[in-house]
Amino acid sequence: MKKLVLIVIAFVSCCNILAQCPFNPTVINGNVALCPSQVDTLTTQIASGYQWYKNGNPIIGANQQSLIINQVQDAGANFLVVSTISECSEPSPTIQVSSISVPTIGFQVVNSPDNTACTGNQIQLDVLPPFDTNLRWFRNGVQLTGQFSDSLLAVSSGSYAVSGAIAQCPNTLRLSTTTVLTFINAEVPVIVENIQTLSLSTASVAPNYQWYLNDVELPNTNQNSVTPLINGLYKVETILSQGCNKQSLPYLFNGIVVDCPFNPSISPINLILCPESSDTLSTIVAETYQWYKDGVLIQNATQQQYIVNYFNSAGSNFSVDVTIQECTERSSEVLVDGWVFLPVTVSTLTEIPLDELCEGDSVLLQINQPYVNNITWAKNNVIIENELNDSLFVTNTGVYSVIGFTETCPDFGGESIQIDLNFKPAPVPQISFETATQTVSTTATNVSVFNWFVDGVLSEQLNSNSFIAPQTADYQLNVEYANGCDATSEPLQVIVTGIQEAVNASIQLYPNPFSDRIQLTSKNQKTVAIELLSSEGKLLFTANFNGYKTIDTTILSSGLYLLRVTQEGKSFTYKLVK
Repeated sequence: MKKLVLIVIAFVSCCNILAQCPFNPTVINGNVALCPSQVDTLTTQIASGYQWYKNGNPIIGANQQSLIINQVQDAGANFLVVSTISECSEPSPTIQVSSISVPTIGFQVVNSPDNTACTGNQIQLDVLPPFDTNLRWFRNGVQLTGQFSDSLLAVSSGSYAVSGAIAQCPNTLRLSTTTVLTFINAEVPVIVENIQTLSLSTASVAPNYQWYLNDVELPNTNQNSVTPLINGLYKVETILSQGCNKQSLPYLFNGIVVDCPFNPSISPINLILCPESSDTLSTIVAETYQWYKDGVLIQNATQQQYIVNYFNSAGSNFSVDVTIQECTERSSEVLVDGWVFLPVTVSTLTEIPLDELCEGDSVLLQINQPYVNNITWAKNNVIIENELNDSLFVTNTGVYSVIGFTETCPDFGGESIQIDLNFKPAPVPQISFETATQTVSTTATNVSVFNWFVDGVLSEQLNSNSFIAPQTADYQLNVEYANGCDATSEPLQVIVTGIQEAVNASIQLYPNPFSDRIQLTSKNQKTVAIELLSSEGKLLFTANFNGYKTIDTTILSSGLYLLRVTQEGKSFTYKLVK
């Protein structure tokens, strides 16, 4: 055995010796490229013995069909295996195990050179290639939910990082260094009045401030507070970097009191405008005027009257500065409100779903409040004459709508959406009785179910469009049409006469009820024509005879039948039962 091993080693170390075995082993995983810390397996074909080699040296204990390799110890090494079958050993070709290099992951800030932005804006972060697999974004060490793409739109301050892998090594994750993003708090400042000190201030923090009076900059006002010298509209602007300046809403300051010998007022004081309407506010007679809306000066509103309209004025408070003999006094505010109406709507009053209406049904259309004046109903866009009430009784197919006006604002109205009502056809079925065949029938079509009533009681046996009347009675038909509708006929009185005619005829038959045959006898020996029909009127048998005739009925099923007998131009109908 030692001799054999020495021979194999010599063979492996010398690549010029030709193989002498009738097989050629190979390493199945050839040219393996391993990711960092990856473990893989080299395998060869089945043999009776194995010895694996690394860089030309035998690997101690590596005598199985497979060999486990890893990136840390085996990257860059050459491997082969010597397989033995029937005491003949043969080496495989050499394969090389390589290593895949995974670089450091990183990302770049796309749209902010100094990594800052205003609150409400976004900073875009893009992962640098080749990382494109298993990406995860983090803010302050916490993974961001749902952020798995190669780009992130950041909206808040924090330390950002990303982890991911390359396509060749999806399980080898890398974590980037962190980048700090800063979003400057650019909230709109709010002005607060200190009544005790007659000063204005804002709590918004900023490096600098700028105050305005009636939209004009106040010099040397770069603090968060200011002491007004005159009444007027004040605003403050926070001066921030990155162009994130924010300006407050106007604040009306009237803390400096000037007592005038008059008190201006505005009329009307409770003005409510109708939609699309306008009205006029008025004040006392004075020398000059200046109107305000919600405390904001209205440009060019310097007359005794000011016109307000529904679109621009409803919901706002109005006041006016009045000047007499160089003394200016402001009126109290009055609210100009506006009526708000929902669109015209119509209620459909019926217990039947609108898509299941049939002829004979009805729907009551009701226009809803507050549209109670000047009501006009229309069908198929044509006004319905004399229908001026708030409801309309509908029994016919059509497209209906209504126009109405409000009582509060008589000039304001609207039209409802169109209501499409379709009453599906449900004609009343007509029924008839044929005396000769004793048959009750109907001509109704497109019927799914026939419900026959005999003397007002629903029959469980009668369920077709025609049948032989089983008895003298009042018959009535209710049909259920294929479109889901139903209708009921008028009652029809039916008198069954077939048996009485047979008694008076010259033809005798028996037995009745019958089983396997019917026998007929003619008293006058004249030619008789016979026709045997089913209860539905289908002809089953016909023949002529003189004197005597037997009809074989063994193939007939149980039920009602008609036998029509004709002699010398006269016909008689027998009702038979099997």
